[in-house]
Amino acid sequence: MAARAPIARDLAKLEALRWVFGTDAAQARRLALRRLLRARIASAPQLERLHELLLAARAYPDDPATLALASRALRGFGSRADVRRLRETLADTGIAGCDVRFPFFAPTARRLAARWPLRLELDWEEIGSGEVLEAWLPLLSHDGEVRGQFE
Repeated sequence: MAARAPIARDLAKLEALRWVFGTDAAQARRLALRRLLRARIASAPQLERLHELLLAARAYPDDPATLALASRALRGFGSRADVRRLRETLADTGIAGCDVRFPFFAPTARRLAARWPLRLELDWEEIGSGEVLEAWLPLLSHDGEVRGQFE
């Protein structure tokens, strides 16, 4: 329980600093981030908060050192042991290494399939039966492939 208090304190500190910039804020931000990045975080909500704070630090860095720290942390975030352990709980958060279950529109699904073909899956259990898929096929096909489209 004692280890959780510093994690909660550092997360709260970073949230308070989210829109505060300058030399002092940058030093405090990097110090809190470094402590959190070394910590083993036991809760999915805290990991999600840390990820969001890293995204904010990456998007609005105080200086090159903060940018480098946030960028490096985000690149490796999905391989953290705590993220891997809580992967199922963190599904649909957008955190690297965690599943995103979403009914993407065809253009987005095509881009994802082109870039990461082995990571994109069709949720056959969600579809259920062939009739459901058959009803969707005209929406997934090119106009010239849809029977009766121009009749």
